[in-house]
Amino acid sequence: MDYYARLKPHNPALGCVLKQYGYKGHKYIQGQWTLVSPALGEELSTIFQRHDDPSSPLAFNIGTKKQMQTVLDKERELQERALRKFNRVLENDLDTAVKAKGVGGDLTTADIPKDAPKPKDTHIDLDDDEPEEKIEKAIPRDEDLGVSMLMKKAELSEYANGLGIDTENMTKAEIFDAIKQSLTNS
Repeated sequence: MDYYARLKPHNPALGCVLKQYGYKGHKYIQGQWTLVSPALGEELSTIFQRHDDPSSPLAFNIGTKKQMQTVLDKERELQERALRKFNRVLENDLDTAVKAKGVGGDLTTADIPKDAPKPKDTHIDLDDDEPEEKIEKAIPRDEDLGVSMLMKKAELSEYANGLGIDTENMTKAEIFDAIKQSLTNS
């Protein structure tokens, strides 16, 4: 009898944290069913999501072709049910918004309250001859400090090291913030 195995779909909320798993020369990718021998199916059925935690969920679904089809049908049904629920909520929200407006039809910018916060202008016109200048304007920059998030991490690290800031294990944003903090405090 043929058996099928798959690494359970990635879902950290349920403890399914593996996205791929290599075992005896085979690479299993989450959610993809693979034909396996009964002996290999037995071995895979003992593997946990976290190898050092036997209380974690099992890593694989193992079953016959009929059992595999049952699992796929149930997952498809759950996805369809979730989509129907999402559409129902979306329709209710739209109906509520239209009723709040007091008339039928589309919502427009005129329906936005006057005191609503304005979005930041980050539109970049790529047809322009100088898109780099517009990109620089859209990215946080402190002209007085002479640093920009457009600088490479290595450049920012070198600049920060010159100020006596240890940048090991820091992200680019953390280095940028440390430089700003150092220069504004001095």
